[in-house]
Amino acid sequence: MYRKLKLQVDFLTKHYTEVCEELGKCRSEKNKLEVMYENLLSLAFNDMVHKLLALFTIKDEPYIVYIYNFIHNGDCKFDMEFIMKRLSSPIFEKTAYADIEIKNNCLKIINIDACVFRCGFGGKLFDYIEQYARSNEILSLRGDIYEGTPIGLDNLIRFYQKHGCEIYKNKFGPAFKKQLNTAKES
Repeated sequence: MYRKLKLQVDFLTKHYTEVCEELGKCRSEKNKLEVMYENLLSLAFNDMVHKLLALFTIKDEPYIVYIYNFIHNGDCKFDMEFIMKRLSSPIFEKTAYADIEIKNNCLKIINIDACVFRCGFGGKLFDYIEQYARSNEILSLRGDIYEGTPIGLDNLIRFYQKHGCEIYKNKFGPAFKKQLNTAKES
C-alpha cells in the first residue's frame, strides 16, 4: 500500500511541477503582453506621435517604428523624428532613431543612430525612412556624414553605400545622396 501511495504522490508531484512550469511561462508571456499593451497605449495617446509606420518582429521580439514630433516649419519645411522601439521592453527604450528635415521634395537625414551597433536596426530604420519618402513623393534623400561617428567613418560610408547612396564631398566634408523614383515618375 505504501508503495502504491508513493507512486501516486510521485506522479502528482511530477505533474504539479510541470503545471507550475507551464503556468510560469504563461505568467511571463502575460506580463510581456501587458508591457507591450501599455507601451502601445502610451504611443496611441501621445499627441507628439504623428504616424505609426510599422510593427514587426526580429528574433521573436516585437518592434514598432513611428514618426514623432512632426513639426511644420513654414510653407514646405517639416522636421520630424523617426523612432524604432522594442515593444516588450519595460522601459520602452529607443532601439534606433533619426532626425529628419524635409524641404523642397528633399528629405535630409540630420542623423541616424542605432543604440546597439551592428544589429541591423539602423539599416531597417533607413529602409522605413526611404519607404516613407517614396510614398510621399519625395525626390531625394541627402545628408552629411559625421566624420567623428562612433562606428568609424569607413563603416558609416559603407552603411550608406549598402543602401544605394552615392558618397560625395561637400563644403562640410563627406555626404551622401540618393535619387528616388517615385510612383508618379515611373
